Amino acid sequence: MKIQYGLKVTMLFAGLMIAVSAAAIESKVVQNVSPKNAIDDAVVKFLGRQRIAVLFAADTVETYKIDWRKRSDQKAKHIYGYPVISKGRNLEDLEIQIVRALVAQGKSYDFIVSKRTRLRPDYMLRFINNSTVVDIVLDLQSNQWGFYFKDAPVREDITENLASPVLMMILRAVFGNSS
Repeated sequence: MKIQYGLKVTMLFAGLMIAVSAAAIESKVVQNVSPKNAIDDAVVKFLGRQRIAVLFAADTVETYKIDWRKRSDQKAKHIYGYPVISKGRNLEDLEIQIVRALVAQGKSYDFIVSKRTRLRPDYMLRFINNSTVVDIVLDLQSNQWGFYFKDAPVREDITENLASPVLMMILRAVFGNSS
């Protein structure tokens, strides 16, 4: 089962890297942190260079299952007011690269039409670079994600046909099929 998952993730990653390369060729792209990290201009404008720098320099990515309803034991750890239900394992290097590839592509966001409904995240990915943190909160029910940096969030819709299924697959690998 683990080998089958690893093969699926590897194939998915290869496909994403091809898509990112193709997007870099057909559109104007910004290079950040390393020459292999091509980031679409629309993403740079949306996230800002500081968030991007942390996301691409992070050496650790923690995972959390959170309660958007904010109903939990008062003793539970809270992040941005969301109680932490459980902490998952840290993402592995390949999983981090996949998330970075998704974040870098403008095709992962629905910049044209946006629901602008309330964000109800069930998961959080915490990118840590030294003492600097960027948190990505994920609402996969309504296909939205929010990026917190220095307590200031920006949010956008996630494309349902590309980013959402990939993120769900990674979260299932971390938290199990109950995700």
